[in-house]
Amino acid sequence: MIDRESRGILAENIRHLVAGITTNFEYEEAIFSVNIKDAAIKDLVNTIWCLYDDLREHKLEVDKFTSEDNKTFARFILFLKTDQEYKWPYTNIREPLTRLLANVFTLGIYTRKKDKEFLAAGDIKYWPFLNKEEFELAKKTPVYLNKQRTTSNF
Repeated sequence: MIDRESRGILAENIRHLVAGITTNFEYEEAIFSVNIKDAAIKDLVNTIWCLYDDLREHKLEVDKFTSEDNKTFARFILFLKTDQEYKWPYTNIREPLTRLLANVFTLGIYTRKKDKEFLAAGDIKYWPFLNKEEFELAKKTPVYLNKQRTTSNF
């Protein structure tokens, strides 16, 4: 299920967070209304949550991001702006609290098994896209900076 409105909200707020425009608290407040029934949103929210300390308000230290980090964030945003279904398998083991408890009670065996299953589903280098082909298709029709601009209207 694709929730276009929620994906748009999340994409914009990830942009603001990783650009150092908003604080982590502002980000969390802004995405409070997103629909996590869209599996892409749920997994991306859990992934982005790992970037910040949720016990204190702060902006991310964007100068510490590598060019690879920035490419990863751009890929997340690009995915959210497409109408592609999220095809990775759902597993609650990707939720931080569930992962912690599973690691404690199974000595990590269960999480390693689920991680292997998850990684076997697609090419992780292109996540949240399933593979390179889906990623390349999305790059052909980018949402940002895609319209030709002229000065004739000025």
